[in-house]
Amino acid sequence: MVSLFCYIWFCKIKQANIYLRKVKTYKFTVIFLLAIFLFTLSFAQARRENNEIPQKRPIYFESHIFPIDSSYICNLSYKISHNNLVFVKKNSHYSSGYSITFEIFENEQFVKRIIVNGSEVAQNYDNTITKKQYHEGFITNDINKGNFQVKPLLMLNNTVIEANIKPIQLIIDSTQIFKPIFVKRINSLCDSSKHQLVNFQNSVPFSESEFDMLIPIYSNIENSITLKILQNNKTILTKEVSGYIL
Repeated sequence: MVSLFCYIWFCKIKQANIYLRKVKTYKFTVIFLLAIFLFTLSFAQARRENNEIPQKRPIYFESHIFPIDSSYICNLSYKISHNNLVFVKKNSHYSSGYSITFEIFENEQFVKRIIVNGSEVAQNYDNTITKKQYHEGFITNDINKGNFQVKPLLMLNNTVIEANIKPIQLIIDSTQIFKPIFVKRINSLCDSSKHQLVNFQNSVPFSESEFDMLIPIYSNIENSITLKILQNNKTILTKEVSGYIL
């Protein structure tokens, strides 16, 4: 069992938005992860709301690296919006599914293959075409230090289409440990401390909602860390963080 210690920045991200609004690099500028034709996969659900803002990424990937003994654990999460799945009506609901094959390479040499399958149910037609609901999942992989390339292949149920997704570059070393993780609290009848990963490809969420930022570390020996946000090499926020959670 791996124990992971995280500092949590209790100052809500919402409160820091006065700074983050100015950060030009926040805008989603990464190129699409899917070929353009994937936007047409929803031909079975062609209806769209008027004045709808086009989605910038049909599928989001996000990686988190944690140390374990002499190697690392890589969690690779993904989320696909409903309008990029293909649903068929079954009785009173709509169902969809997919298969993603992750092929991992190092220096163009094949390392391993991981296959994940998933399914999604929508209760009405509008939920099959929305961009605001997602199917989410993740894979966990023990991996050694190095530079890797992950090639995902997406196959959608109810179609014969296979989509080769733009390869994901993974750098596995100690410099990747401190990459922030953004989460939001989930109200639950049983547990009010549950959190959900806000996995929009490691981008700072811009929302009216409040988020927490977790910073993984090696252990709880450190009493505090200094968090600094910069824009164009100019410091716009410095904050001392002294709390951690297990």
